[in-house]
Amino acid sequence: MLTPTGVSAVCHLLDVGSGLKLFPFDFDPKEKCVKRAGRGHRFYFDLHKTAIYVMTLFSAVRLIQAMSRDHFPLVLRILNMVWLAAYTLGAICYAQFARKEGEMIEFVNCLLGYMRRTSINKNPHNFKSEKSDKNGTSGMSENWPVSTMSSYTLAESKSQKYLTYYVYLGLIMLAANPTIHILLVDESPCAPHFVSSLFLPCEGFRDYYIPFLHKIPFMAIEYYLTTVFFFSWSFNWAVIFLGMSWIVAELRRMSYNLSQGLETTVQQYRSIECIAILMNDAFFMYLSTFPNLLFAIVSILMFGVIRIWHYDPGSNLMFPLCGIRCAFEAVTPLAVAGDVNDKNKEVVAKWKLGVVARSAAKKEAIAYQKSFHAVRCTAGSLYTFENSIVLCCLNNCMQLTLNLFLTFK
Repeated sequence: MLTPTGVSAVCHLLDVGSGLKLFPFDFDPKEKCVKRAGRGHRFYFDLHKTAIYVMTLFSAVRLIQAMSRDHFPLVLRILNMVWLAAYTLGAICYAQFARKEGEMIEFVNCLLGYMRRTSINKNPHNFKSEKSDKNGTSGMSENWPVSTMSSYTLAESKSQKYLTYYVYLGLIMLAANPTIHILLVDESPCAPHFVSSLFLPCEGFRDYYIPFLHKIPFMAIEYYLTTVFFFSWSFNWAVIFLGMSWIVAELRRMSYNLSQGLETTVQQYRSIECIAILMNDAFFMYLSTFPNLLFAIVSILMFGVIRIWHYDPGSNLMFPLCGIRCAFEAVTPLAVAGDVNDKNKEVVAKWKLGVVARSAAKKEAIAYQKSFHAVRCTAGSLYTFENSIVLCCLNNCMQLTLNLFLTFK
């Protein structure tokens, strides 16, 4: 599913996140798996979780207070609303860690095992069939013609490279975004959602001169806070994006088997359903909320780019860069969810034309095979029946941006 370097990048994300105690589990670099963390690890993780909860409440209270004032600059309104949405998503991620830790560990370990097994590039002329893995998913049949194996292997290799590029792009944005965000503390230290607004002279949101050295501690605080919630975002995005790509890969493999008229069992399809069910259960809270919150952030930032960015592009560099990152993490899982739906329909159609249509099939088997319909995400916008879900969400995002122009004069 990923190239060896892509697998290494995902493992590095888990290693760094667990090393910083941002995840409630330890990563074992030798066995390439995650394990339940000890008491000391959990103590620091609880501190990070509490910090995100407190800042979510703090941003909401400060926004309500600022909105009640006569003068509240537009740029500060945009920043406060964006940070409130960002902290809210981070709080949801940490609440999910607390409630679904066991399910998340199980799914991540299954995903890591699958990535390691499929990261080796295969030579189509020396191809050997893969045995069923412990999750029940099966490989290609050794009875395939060489030309078919060659085309399939080339398609899989291309898919591996694309997925690896997406993973690297997500990790690059994860590394760069906290640094970009702390520049806002230097430019707008009186924004009500920043801790600096409580300690620096910010009466009436006026432009008081504040020495740079006085702002450094608050820039460090902001770097810590953004790192905490960005890591929780990236972890959920990476696991869900790769998990659904895993489902697509297995459905594609099953579709090829059906096209070649090879034996395909009900167990293979049910195993793919189990992958989707485990992912839906482990990440239900994030899946239910992330498209709405991320697209809301994108809409607000797009409004800021159009409305005020041209006045000071350097100071407001966060608007386009953060908007790109949020759009990337919102669109990519939705696009893969559409692919899951399309591949599922393709497999069901081929099965009905092949196995179910045979007159020799037993009635019980036919009834069982006709139930093939449930491989999809079952939460939020990812619960889709069409591949056009991305266009629908982008359309809603643009409508919200236009509504902001009518609301804020």
